[in-house]
Amino acid sequence: MDVFEAIDTLISIRRIKDTPVEEWKIERILSAAVKAPSGANTQPWEFIVVKDPEVKKRIAEINRRGASIYLEARIVKLEPKRRQYLEDCLQRMHNIPVMIILCLNREKKLVSRPKGFEEASRKMEEIVAYASVFPAMQNMLLAARALELGCWITMYHLYFEDEFRHLLNIPNYIEPLAIINIGYPKGRFKPAQRRPYTEVTHRERWEKNL
Repeated sequence: MDVFEAIDTLISIRRIKDTPVEEWKIERILSAAVKAPSGANTQPWEFIVVKDPEVKKRIAEINRRGASIYLEARIVKLEPKRRQYLEDCLQRMHNIPVMIILCLNREKKLVSRPKGFEEASRKMEEIVAYASVFPAMQNMLLAARALELGCWITMYHLYFEDEFRHLLNIPNYIEPLAIINIGYPKGRFKPAQRRPYTEVTHRERWEKNL
């Protein structure tokens, strides 16, 4: 598949079949993930692959509880129909064949905090840390799309992070950032509907859009 076709049709797929995903495809997705760039090549990513039905049920239940908090906290509320659709998908989340938890290894630091630049260094450290793992997730999404697999990212577990950590035996220096739910889509891929780049692009300085 052409990379631009993958990018243009990379959408969230929440309706996923319970058909098992071949192990070689999971390995190919993970292999693509670790090819991503990272700050100073620190490669601070870690992955947890979950296929156990009971563990998936627990993860799905934590996500449902987290989503209920998120939906109430949203400033821009979902339309009732869209909210019901999301809640229905969360009810079926445990049937998704593969969940890959993207984690950040906090021990792999890039910068120190020199005197006089503590706050700037803290900000740099935080941004670079996340910027060093999210490209890996994008590689995973594109690889999955090339393999005709759909993905749905959830982060609702963050509302119950301690419980989630305990479930997966995650140590304190590892930060579980996102759950990438992977499987064969029930529907079709379609072009992503996004704002055109001309609405959000500036030239030379922050001024008028193109």
